[in-house]
Amino acid sequence: MKTEKLTPMMQQYVATKEKYKEALLFYRLGDFYEMFFDDALIASKELDLALTGRGGGLDEKIPMCGIPHHVVNQYISKLIAKGYKVAVCDQMEDPKLAKGIVKRQVTRVITPGTFTDEEYLKNDENNYLLSIYIKNLSIYISYVDYSTGELSVTDKVFLNKKELLKFAELEFEKLNPEEVIVNENEDLNFIKYRLVNYYSEDKIREINLNKIKDNLNENLKKDLKKNDLFENKSILMLFDYLINMSMRKLNHINSIQLFKAYDYLILDESSLRNLEVIKGLNTNSKKGSLLEALDYTNTSMGARLLKKWVSEPLISREKIIKRQDFIDAFINDFIFMDKTKEILKSLIDIERLCGKISLKNVNPRNFISLKESLIKSKELKVLFENSGEKIFNDLAKFIDPIDELIEKIENIIVDEAPLKFEETKFIKDGYNEELDKLFKLSNNGRQFLLDLEEKEKARTGISKLRVKYNKILGYFIEVTKSYIDNVPDYYIRKQTLVGSERYFTVELKEMESKILSAHDDALSLQAKIFDELKNFTIGKIFELQNLSLVIAMVDSLYSLAKSAVENKYKRPKINEVGKIEIKGGRHPIVEYNNRSDVFIENDTLLDQENNMLHIITGPNMAGKSTYMRQVALIVIMAQIGSFVPCEFAEISIVDRIWTRIGASDNLAKGDSTFMVEMKEVANIVNYASSKSLVILDEVGRGTSTYDGLSIAWALIEFIVNNIGAKTLFATHYHELSKLEKQYKEISNLTMEVEKEKDNIIFLRKVIPGWTDNSYGIDVARLAGIDEEILNRAQEILKVITQKENDKFNVNIKKHQKAVSQKSIFDIRKDSFLEKLQNINPDDFSPKEAINLLYEIVKDSKELK
Repeated sequence: MKTEKLTPMMQQYVATKEKYKEALLFYRLGDFYEMFFDDALIASKELDLALTGRGGGLDEKIPMCGIPHHVVNQYISKLIAKGYKVAVCDQMEDPKLAKGIVKRQVTRVITPGTFTDEEYLKNDENNYLLSIYIKNLSIYISYVDYSTGELSVTDKVFLNKKELLKFAELEFEKLNPEEVIVNENEDLNFIKYRLVNYYSEDKIREINLNKIKDNLNENLKKDLKKNDLFENKSILMLFDYLINMSMRKLNHINSIQLFKAYDYLILDESSLRNLEVIKGLNTNSKKGSLLEALDYTNTSMGARLLKKWVSEPLISREKIIKRQDFIDAFINDFIFMDKTKEILKSLIDIERLCGKISLKNVNPRNFISLKESLIKSKELKVLFENSGEKIFNDLAKFIDPIDELIEKIENIIVDEAPLKFEETKFIKDGYNEELDKLFKLSNNGRQFLLDLEEKEKARTGISKLRVKYNKILGYFIEVTKSYIDNVPDYYIRKQTLVGSERYFTVELKEMESKILSAHDDALSLQAKIFDELKNFTIGKIFELQNLSLVIAMVDSLYSLAKSAVENKYKRPKINEVGKIEIKGGRHPIVEYNNRSDVFIENDTLLDQENNMLHIITGPNMAGKSTYMRQVALIVIMAQIGSFVPCEFAEISIVDRIWTRIGASDNLAKGDSTFMVEMKEVANIVNYASSKSLVILDEVGRGTSTYDGLSIAWALIEFIVNNIGAKTLFATHYHELSKLEKQYKEISNLTMEVEKEKDNIIFLRKVIPGWTDNSYGIDVARLAGIDEEILNRAQEILKVITQKENDKFNVNIKKHQKAVSQKSIFDIRKDSFLEKLQNINPDDFSPKEAINLLYEIVKDSKELK
């Protein structure tokens, strides 16, 4: 396209667009934001806008579409939800005063990871922007919710690339970011389902550290310097991107959380999905999940924090017991709980409002809502101070309602603050004497115009005379052509129209100057006062964020207490000796979604000695998977700090929960169902520890009977001999029940079933013992399979069973580690040594080398 043919305005547009090629450019023209060329084609389709054309100097009209400026956020949110970036180009001067082309400039670039409008964000979910930097075998991860200011960082050194990428994928799945920043790397295939921004090494070297520091607040700079994080390239990429997109200081990012993944119970993507911790398998939403059963929060802040707690259960016994103590304190006083709920329900999302305040994207009504929430937080403080529970008295000390800010807002903003405030007075009378005078003059001037109109009608006899105003002519007197002869000599003609004439008088001209000047001066002074209030509030963001965090914590603890009351949960004992004992355990999700049904309770005992591994047999539909998931969920709930569904529970803290449940393939990677199963099993074998809880369901069923049975047999032996993890192993290979006699650590469980003639009844009860009958034909009958097929299947089963009994009498000796032959454990040691041999010390900085050394020591201890 030859830009020299374009009109000056369109040349300005093209020059601006050239700088923001990746974004859709919203170009301000008067009261509209317009889009041109390809942007117009995309926006008209995505936003269902009418596509028109505009002459711009080319032979053909330029494609164009537009939206009114006052609804721009509504349309931007739709584009952001579809994964687009939007650059907003505003008019930087009053078009009436401009000489030549109006100066315009991009004032912000909005992306999925930097969107802050709480009206369009999901209240109960964080909106994360994730930054990943990988160098050799080191990974640096940082992430921010720009709408709240929450910032976290972690770094880790691995012994091989496979472990590194697994860690990266785990963090990605857990955070579910809306947008990703990454140094150029072809291995991170899983991130390609999000908006991805690649930073080359050259681009990283060009990052201006001084510019970053200039746009950070002092608290954050101290935090970064203290933890030696200005060298962390994932953080530098993150800050560089945020500053370039928002074009503002990062006032609301006040501190950084040093996140260590292994400070929490690790739940990989498979476990989160199979156990339905955050999302239901059938709903892909909160419905049908553990989170739904626990979520009785009253604020958006609490909902987001609770979700984080549920996805990151604790491994610190002290922290778990602290949360339990809060829940107990709530449950001890239902009236106190109700009062807490009523206060929480009246609070706005202070956390996300901090992001808007930082960007100065707030209106007077936001401040009134903030003031009311701060006053309510004062009520919360008093309530907790007067509680009979010391734990609440101590928490009250951290609730700071920020009285100074309440007073400031109370003195400045009218109680009935307008939403559209640009042309309206919203500063209280008496706050600023000069402002009051200007608005009074402006309003009196308007009354003068009304009086003038009536006076001129009486003086001239022209009943249809009107005193009017527009932005071009200012104030004028309009008289229709039929009354021209009645116009007095002191009227001065201003404009001639088809059906009327427009005039002014000396008196009107003098008053016009006073009115317009007073009105403009009033609005200008009011804007200045409002800006001062914004700046004052920006100085209080740190206190506001601390308050929002305390409120979120109170709400999350209330939610866990409420769920305990509503669902009849009990406080579990917490130990660190490897014992899990549950009496009368229930599945929290099944129970929550089927409240009218009676749930069959079951007991569980797992430890490091005689009950390390349970082999569970029984038919399909009898409840094996439900039982195993139930145990895992109860452990997760206990480590969240929640009470749990049971009559009694003593839970030992576990470091990871591993699950191998269900059948699925990954055809995109060329993996069959059985290959996916074996990869998940390999992961468990490589990384599970004696502190882990392992849930295995039907391992080996994806291949031939003898292959599958052999793999399952060897896997059980390996878990007992080499890992020592507490394990629930459901299977249809009833031959595996023989292992109970060979290993004291193994015991058999089965699902109780009653059979009456051709019908079976699932009692959902777990009992000691085993069964060699999977009742497959009976289940097929329940499913409605034709009777002829079932009868024939019964005949075939008798023949096959007899033959199998004749030639396959399972009598396999207990596995012993051979002296002359390497065990699987020895192979793991060899693998560890091979990793060490592949390390090149020259690839690591001193800090990375120290981290690597700690990793080596940790891995070596696990080989004992």
